[in-house]
Amino acid sequence: MIILHILRSILIYIVVFFGFILISLVLLPLLWIIGLFSKDARERTARCFSDAALSFLRIMTGSKSIVIGAENVPDEAVLFVANHRGYFDIVSIYPFFHGRRLGFVGKKEFTAFLPFRLWMEWIGCIFIDRDNPREGLKAINAAAEDIQNGKSIWIYPEGTRGHEEDNLPFHAGSFRIAEKAGCKIVPAAQCHADDVFEKHIPLIKPAKIITVFGKPYSTEGLDRQELRELYKTAEEECRRLYNEYK
Repeated sequence: MIILHILRSILIYIVVFFGFILISLVLLPLLWIIGLFSKDARERTARCFSDAALSFLRIMTGSKSIVIGAENVPDEAVLFVANHRGYFDIVSIYPFFHGRRLGFVGKKEFTAFLPFRLWMEWIGCIFIDRDNPREGLKAINAAAEDIQNGKSIWIYPEGTRGHEEDNLPFHAGSFRIAEKAGCKIVPAAQCHADDVFEKHIPLIKPAKIITVFGKPYSTEGLDRQELRELYKTAEEECRRLYNEYK
């Protein structure tokens, strides 16, 4: 069995490496040209390619993506808050939103590699500098504006991948996106994504990655104290869902 995992891992590394080179050399220039005429068309095209690429990557790992509580996802643009277990959190859940505008809030460190930064920007991601409060506020405002313009935002308020038995504490500032946008908050829990990679680096193994959506919370008409209580409730719901399905 270990030989199978090693061979699978090597194959995936090769495909990802050369696949990203191909994307950088062919698709990124194409997307840049499309963006000269329509940024919306570029975003739709980038989302379509990302959906296909991430679905293919998940299939290559032999993993399954299981979504529970899909009926709790509103049709409107919302803020999704979730725990973060591993890189395959996004790989497993992004294709679920096929055809729907969705952006992620990611760490500024991802911008160091230009092709990767462009790809993430063009599918609608926002980068946040956790060490610069002023830049962090700009990211929050940008995410709130995206929601007001019809794009849902997914954020991991833990700020990093957690590998403990329970979730890491959420950063309250993440919830300010919903406060500024006046949108609903949808709590979510993601389980077993770290079973694919993080628990046995550098091997890649198949896993059943579970994403559970809780019922949405409305921020409409709440004062500052009520909003703080709501944020705590949403965090506790994420923790409850994770502990129930992990």
